[in-house]
Amino acid sequence: MIKKQIDDKSKGIVGATAENFSKVDIDGKPLKLEDFKGQYVLLDFWASWCIPCRKGNPHLLKIYDNYNDKGFEIIGVSDDDRNPDAWLKAVKKDRIGVWRHILRGMEVDTTSGGFKIVNQGITEGYNISSLPTKILVDPDGKIVGRYDGSKADEEALDKKLADLYE
Repeated sequence: MIKKQIDDKSKGIVGATAENFSKVDIDGKPLKLEDFKGQYVLLDFWASWCIPCRKGNPHLLKIYDNYNDKGFEIIGVSDDDRNPDAWLKAVKKDRIGVWRHILRGMEVDTTSGGFKIVNQGITEGYNISSLPTKILVDPDGKIVGRYDGSKADEEALDKKLADLYE
């Protein structure tokens, strides 16, 4: 059990290889992280019910607008598996449909009348314990940044992207 906890803590950290995933996106199209090799990708772990996540969307729109034409992409990974309608409404309301969106893919077992998480989905491979969390992946698939929703981390992400692209 301790070894698993240590192994889990090594996932999603700066210097680690980003775990590949394959999902169907919000538009019904296949999406694989490996398809973005050769460009920087920001994985935005968020949820429709997460107020700090939603408050950060104008900042994400700004950086997407600044760097997308230079090969930068954002993939929104939503924790709305239990309520996909709320996810769809949030993407539309916040006008963030300009980048790609997927659900994290959490699997639950309700056969015994309870609610047991069987698989955390994509978040498990990145050691996501709070929302929002943003992970910057470089063109070779290495994690080069990890950020929360704080103002200081927004500024750190801005600086990192400016250093990479300007």
